[in-house]
Amino acid sequence: MSINPVIILSPILSIIIATVPVIIFRPNASIALVSAFAYFLAIGLKAAIESLSSNLISSSPIYLQALFYGSLTAIFEVGLAFLFPFAFQNYFKEYTKRKAISYGTMLAFWENGILEGLIVLINVATLLALQKYNPALVEQILRSQPALAYPTSQLLPYIGLGALERVSSFLAHASWGSFAYYYLFNRSKRFFLIALLGYIDAFVIIMRNRILPLYLGEIIVFAISLLAFVISYKILP
Repeated sequence: MSINPVIILSPILSIIIATVPVIIFRPNASIALVSAFAYFLAIGLKAAIESLSSNLISSSPIYLQALFYGSLTAIFEVGLAFLFPFAFQNYFKEYTKRKAISYGTMLAFWENGILEGLIVLINVATLLALQKYNPALVEQILRSQPALAYPTSQLLPYIGLGALERVSSFLAHASWGSFAYYYLFNRSKRFFLIALLGYIDAFVIIMRNRILPLYLGEIIVFAISLLAFVISYKILP
């Protein structure tokens, strides 16, 4: 059993999906830096809480697990996306629709381009190289991640659904990020309702436990994210 090299398409597509919006919306250095702080701190805090509570959560009912993971995203990813521009508002003196969306675009870039893109690409390339030099280690990894060895006909649908998930990630981050940026200039509390979008991460648990088929769950998440993006795009002046 060996790793199917086609799997490398997954992180490559993620990088492309992350990079194209950055080219379109052209975020400046301040937006890129603040978004990086907001995103990676949120991911670090989520990981720490997940680690500390893993035993308790794993033994909880599925609906509580889903609520827990959705809440982590709503509180930390959406919450810090709002907090950091507010904390560094001296660097955000001008509002334009493009700048608002570019802030959300950068939040998505750190996830899709770096976390799910570049880092995964390096890991996959390393595993492909290890097949020749340390096949025993690769075989051990494949026992825990059998999808890496799927035949191409079985692997491509997973890669396609993964790409759809990355598009959903962009749409969701762009939605709450653009509202977070605009909040600096229009302090309407209704913008905080976008935090509810963080609960799309509850679908990860639902799909993992096969309550919903993977393809159906990804389509639902995409539809919700697309609707949120369209609404936010229409609301932003």
